[in-house]
Amino acid sequence: MRKSWTQFVPLGLVLCLCETFYLTGAVTCGPGERWDEEKDTCERCPEGFYYQDKENHRVTHCSGCTPFYESTSPAKILVDDCTRFHDIVVKCIKGPAGEEYQI
Repeated sequence: MRKSWTQFVPLGLVLCLCETFYLTGAVTCGPGERWDEEKDTCERCPEGFYYQDKENHRVTHCSGCTPFYESTSPAKILVDDCTRFHDIVVKCIKGPAGEEYQI
């Protein structure tokens, strides 16, 4: 009986080699970029309006930044503005006894 190559090569090695080939053979975008299918390349997300926080991706859109209104969010403070790499970062304000305000 003739033996197949799969009897000699561990399955994990085969999967690893396939994944490595895929990642090195295809162009992927990084944080702050989106995949443009028409141009077959990565493009930057518009600063301050949209972001993309994934690595090694081919997502074709950037996510919209979450708006922050101080007047409607009195129990939160803005820690960091939206950049092309991440959404806004907010922090809850603690009350006099150290408890976080509920919104």
